[in-house]
Amino acid sequence: MTAKFYYNSADRIVLDKSSYLTLEATETNFYLKDDTELLNPTIVVESDKLSDNINYVYLGGNMQRYYFVENTTFSQGRIIMNLAVDVLMSHKDIILSNEFIIWRNQSVYNRYLTDDR
Repeated sequence: MTAKFYYNSADRIVLDKSSYLTLEATETNFYLKDDTELLNPTIVVESDKLSDNINYVYLGGNMQRYYFVENTTFSQGRIIMNLAVDVLMSHKDIILSNEFIIWRNQSVYNRYLTDDR
């Protein structure tokens, strides 16, 4: 499993953060902490060479998700990161491939949809 560490300058509610990401490092020397979760995992990186700017992580392998870095701790040459899944970026292709009917919008509307407000 590979982890890519980024600096993310986008707001959390931005769907596609690709153009806001700056790759800081790619690391294969890490592991998941025991009893961790898929949505909020904790990873331990065996390197102290990571930048302090890292606030976003992509975990490949079986996980294949993007994560926000919630908390970082340094201990005995290891970096412990508590992560929280970024649902929007992790599933952006699925979200963008769907069509939606927007019931309320102040500028674009469908006069055939009932809107009593």
